Amino acid sequence: MTRSRRRDARLPLSAISAMAVGLAAAPAGLSAQQLDTGRLAIEIDGRRVGTESFRVWREQTTIDAFALVTRENGGSQRSLDVRFRSDANLRPVQYRLRAEPEAMSVDGEWTGGRLRLHVNSDQGERWKEFATPGGAAVLEEGVAHHYLLLAHRLREAEIGRSLAVIVPSRSSRVEGILRARQSDPVTVEGQNIAATRFDIEVGGQIRRVWIDAEGRLLRVEDPGRRLVATRLPDED
Repeated sequence: MTRSRRRDARLPLSAISAMAVGLAAAPAGLSAQQLDTGRLAIEIDGRRVGTESFRVWREQTTIDAFALVTRENGGSQRSLDVRFRSDANLRPVQYRLRAEPEAMSVDGEWTGGRLRLHVNSDQGERWKEFATPGGAAVLEEGVAHHYLLLAHRLREAEIGRSLAVIVPSRSSRVEGILRARQSDPVTVEGQNIAATRFDIEVGGQIRRVWIDAEGRLLRVEDPGRRLVATRLPDED
């Protein structure tokens, strides 16, 4: 790792937050098509523990996703700055994560049918490579909007379709399987909204994802972790 990248991995929490919020608010190029942007309330056992602000847009031949996730943990705050780029078919191209206060960085790049991951933290550096023939999905732990990208990828897939799922911060690969896709209205801020629910088995655990007719992410449930992420009203 170069010295400049090591400094970037250890930016103070306030600096990362300011940089992330600025980038999230910045307009994309004239050719960009916004796919979704919003905020999610993160709850565990019904208790609010954090917020995820995200943005997903298409520009020419790529789809980019960005999020800032803030979580409360025993009176302290944890921040994740997550960026992900895929091709027009939602096959991953590049990935980047910066976490504070643990000063962890994750960088991934796909070349052909292979992914090369570089993880740097206070415990040291590690590299890992995966073969990902036919592409793969990315589902970072604690990052809800990645399920939006996965749901879009599975909108026309047959039930039982499986694909490789990469968890970058763990340098691991698990299997993702589409178990069900059905109409299922969901309540968001007291409003009942028509939606499609995707039941996706990830590493043996079911996750449920709701998106509306416009392709916006409304809700994510991870029953195994007792975690729910629900869309918040748009800010004025």
